[in-house]
Amino acid sequence: MSSSRPDTVAALVEGPADQARAQGSVGFPLAPLEAAAGHPSAAALALRLGVTRRTVNRWRRAGAVPARHADTVAVRLGHHPAEIWPTEWNAA
Repeated sequence: MSSSRPDTVAALVEGPADQARAQGSVGFPLAPLEAAAGHPSAAALALRLGVTRRTVNRWRRAGAVPARHADTVAVRLGHHPAEIWPTEWNAA
């Protein structure tokens, strides 16, 4: 007999970023995040997002923000992630 209930507490609190990561998604496109921030330099974007310039440069090379960071960095810009990544966030 199968149950439709989640097996763990973690399954109850997973968000879109967690689900995207579980499905093997590399992350969310960086371009919409940079547009929401006004296309700042790597140093300025890093300061606004609370990450290092090295991290921003790594994301720029990859062209994506890792799924585990998407919610945090969107909120640090004053947005819900669905405002920055409407298609990707709702599909995740």
